Amino acid sequence: MQLRYKVQNCLAYGSAPIEVDLTQPGLTLIQGKHLSSRTKSTNGTGKSSLLNSVFWIFYGKYPKGYSKADMVNEETKGNCLGEGWVTTGDKQGYIVRGISCKEMTFNDIEVTGDFLLFFIDGKDMRGATQTDTQAVIEAFMGLDYDSFVTAALFTVDEDSFSSKTSGKQEEIFSKLLHLEDLEDARKRVKDRQKEVKNEVANCDNKIDKYNSHILREQDRLSKVADSLAEWKVQQEAKEARLESQIDSTKGLIDTTTQKSGALEETIEDETDNLADMEEKIQQVDTATLTTAKATVSEKIRANDTEIGAVGSKIIDLRREIKQAQSMHGVAICDKCFSEVDGEHLYSIIAEKNTLFEEKETLLQSLKGVQTGLQSALQKADMELRAVDSLKNDVVRQVAQIDRLESEQKTLIATVESDRRTLADLNNRIEILKKEKPQQGEDATGIRAEIAKLESSIADVNDSKALFLTELDDLDFCEKMFGSSGIRNLLVRSVIPKLNEQVNRFAEILTDGELQIEFRGEVEVGSGRRTESRNKLDVRVLDRFGSEKYCMESGGEKRRVDICVNLALNYLVASRIGLPFVMFDEFYASLDKRGEMKVMELLEELKKDIPSIFVISNDESISSNDFDSVWTVCRKGKQSWIEKE
Repeated sequence: MQLRYKVQNCLAYGSAPIEVDLTQPGLTLIQGKHLSSRTKSTNGTGKSSLLNSVFWIFYGKYPKGYSKADMVNEETKGNCLGEGWVTTGDKQGYIVRGISCKEMTFNDIEVTGDFLLFFIDGKDMRGATQTDTQAVIEAFMGLDYDSFVTAALFTVDEDSFSSKTSGKQEEIFSKLLHLEDLEDARKRVKDRQKEVKNEVANCDNKIDKYNSHILREQDRLSKVADSLAEWKVQQEAKEARLESQIDSTKGLIDTTTQKSGALEETIEDETDNLADMEEKIQQVDTATLTTAKATVSEKIRANDTEIGAVGSKIIDLRREIKQAQSMHGVAICDKCFSEVDGEHLYSIIAEKNTLFEEKETLLQSLKGVQTGLQSALQKADMELRAVDSLKNDVVRQVAQIDRLESEQKTLIATVESDRRTLADLNNRIEILKKEKPQQGEDATGIRAEIAKLESSIADVNDSKALFLTELDDLDFCEKMFGSSGIRNLLVRSVIPKLNEQVNRFAEILTDGELQIEFRGEVEVGSGRRTESRNKLDVRVLDRFGSEKYCMESGGEKRRVDICVNLALNYLVASRIGLPFVMFDEFYASLDKRGEMKVMELLEELKKDIPSIFVISNDESISSNDFDSVWTVCRKGKQSWIEKE
């Protein structure tokens, strides 16, 4: 645990905030210095206000004889404000108290007048009332006011633990060990005894009810057994039909898949053929062929014309030759109408025969050319028709491929449909195999119900046995939570450590002249009525004879108080990690030798307690013996702290 606080306009402190970190390491001496009074010197400076501020901020307590109005600084007359920070583990609590304050804001909460706020890691933890909020604070700290004062604040104004009545000691010690909860536990045990007896009666009633229910369920079970066999026969027939359909569907899938595979190969082959056709078409120059065909056709037409002319000429020559031959013995020429002789006529016939032969030769030549041209034309025409035929083949091939692909898609769709059918059939047969007969379900449910009822009976019997055992245990617990039970064990468990610590301190402060003992049992009564009672007691054994605290001197009582409270501090520190102690007028009622022993004790305490604060008015105390010195300075009606 870590504690620090800040106070303003409270008690001796004015508008300048005073901050105190209760985890400051080492020994810290707190002295006073009155700047406005020579007679008061170190008194009345506000040292005790440090303690009173702790009471007020963390527990809302006022000093003895003080009212709420007295907490406000006399000079500032308002805005009395205290802030406290408590760190436990990884959580930090933040406390804010105010008296007669003007409007202020803390963690986005606006307050005014008198108020109390509490936050844990920034979360608002206020209760419905300030009392509820204070309970939350103390629960977070794990320490109530009496325990805190006893274990952490050693004052002359507060009664010491040893000087308190046995009842108050018992109350404080019970709070330190949380023993006050034991009586509540004992009462809860009594209440539980009544509850357990009722539970035993309930168990008997439940067992009777469960047995009656089992008889009814067994009768139901016998009625459903006969119809189960018939259902099984029907299920087997359904399963056989489904398995037959599954086998048939698998065969269809295999056949269709094979067709699809073969068709895929055919499509690949046809596609390759199509590629070959398209490549052949690309290799033919159809434009050149068309041009050549037109050229040859033109030449054929021209040649035809020439052949016709030559043929006509030949006909004319043949006619003329015949005419000339018919003129044999005729003296007159049919052209010139002159008289010709036989020799001249033969010359004309010879000339015409020669011309006729020439024309015949020319005609044959022209016909040869015509034959070549027609052959070329036929070839070009055949090549063009071959290209057109190839194009038609390409169109047919594309159509064929489309048809094959469509057929393949149909086959694939058929396979998918058959597979869905197969999946459905498999699913149906799985459902069929998992299907339970209504009679079987009834029987299973009935058997389960009977088993459940039997288990419930067993559980109730177990519970009854546990309740009966618990009744025996509760009697023991009633004693256990009494004064001679757990409380006694807890007290006994801590007393050895308390005695070890208290005498460790007593050895230092008194050189072993005093022995202090915490006891958990005391003898009460007298004579036959004498008895041992579980009750906390502090016994002081003086080497010179006194055994009672009340008979010790003031200085010895002071030593006893210091040792006892320090032992309790160790008890609290071991439970919640209390990191500091604060001594107010530690040296009061002690002689010089006692003061030396106190310093020796403080050096010993530094080994175990991280932060030790000593408030003193004794000006003879050397500040050299301390790690830090705080001087509470007062001027007028306001005080402040100067730290060295």
